[in-house]
Amino acid sequence: MQAKLLLLHALSPLHAGTGQGVTPRDLDFGPVRVGDTVRQTVTFRNYDPAIPIVNWEYSLYSDDPTADFSYDTNCGESLPGLAECTVTVRYRP
Repeated sequence: MQAKLLLLHALSPLHAGTGQGVTPRDLDFGPVRVGDTVRQTVTFRNYDPAIPIVNWEYSLYSDDPTADFSYDTNCGESLPGLAECTVTVRYRP
């Protein structure tokens, strides 16, 4: 099976869409055999040295509504200035 995933995030109103980044923005897991698990990591960054990102969240959107995605993260409820955190996404068809 094959699946793609788009990562979006909503940030604190203080940032108004600037000063943050997501790398990579979308994940292409390519062909994966049923029963296998594939992992990819996404990094969230706050480029602003002074303003933390607070009350933020991230969303996973797949082109396959039946795809089995799960994730682990070291991201908390806020991301200090010039900090980064990661989300490891797993896909298991």
